[in-house]
This record gives sequence, structure tokens and C-alpha cells, in this order.
Amino acid sequence: MLVAKKEHHSYTKHKTKRKKVIKNKNNRKKSNIGVKLKIIFCSAIVFVSCIFLLSRYAYITKIRLDVSKLEKEVVTLNDKKSDLKIELEKIKDSGWIEQQAKEKINMRPAREDQLIYINVSSNDKKSNKQIAENKDSNFFSGIVDKILNMF
Repeated sequence: MLVAKKEHHSYTKHKTKRKKVIKNKNNRKKSNIGVKLKIIFCSAIVFVSCIFLLSRYAYITKIRLDVSKLEKEVVTLNDKKSDLKIELEKIKDSGWIEQQAKEKINMRPAREDQLIYINVSSNDKKSNKQIAENKDSNFFSGIVDKILNMF
């Protein structure tokens, strides 16, 4: 016959083991929450830094685009400046001025009777009077010339 062996069990030991297991589970949950929070925090920092870097890259790209536009504008303005310098030199040319005066204003070179010469070295009153008389006669001859030019 078989006889069952008598064992003496203490329930207090078993209860403490359960409490330890429950405490271990709570500690694991707390440590898991801590690890999860650390992971979320680190990923948030990485995400924010990536967004910051992308915004800076976009800003740099915008600045480069503005610089290239300004460089193109400088080139066009330099071309325009050189064209204006050439045109200025052309305008300064007395031959061109004379040609434009003849074409647009219908100017002609002065005739000998239209010229008045003044002697600035002499202070004679007689010579100044003669010059004034010549002006009067030239004035009337100028009016006659204008009337004749109309026809």
C-alpha cells in the first residue's frame, strides 16, 4: 500500500511569493513605462531636429534663389549700362549733334552776315557802338532771312 507523504506547507511563504511576483510585475510595468517615455522623448527630439534642419535647408535654398536672381539682374544692368555709355559717347559726338540739328530742327550753319564778332580786348566806346549798330542791322536782316526761308 502506498501512503501519502505528509508535507507541511506554510501558506505565509506562498503569499509572500505572490506579493513579490506582483511587485515584480508592477516594477516591470513602471520600468516599461519609463523606457517607453524615454523612447517617445528621444523620437520627439529627433523629429523636431529633423523639422528644424529641413526648414533651415528650405531657407538656404530660398536665399540661393534670391542671390541667383540678383546676379542675373546685375548682369542685365551692366549690359544696359554699357549700352548707355555707348549711346552717351554717340551723343557727345559733334557730328551726330549737327546731323540731328539739321534733320529735326532744320538748322543750318550761320551765314557770314549773321555772325557778329566782338573785340573784347578794346574798351573803346566807338567800337562798342559799332557793334550795337551791326546788331541792329543784323536783327533786321535776320527777320528778312526768316521770312524768305518760309517760302
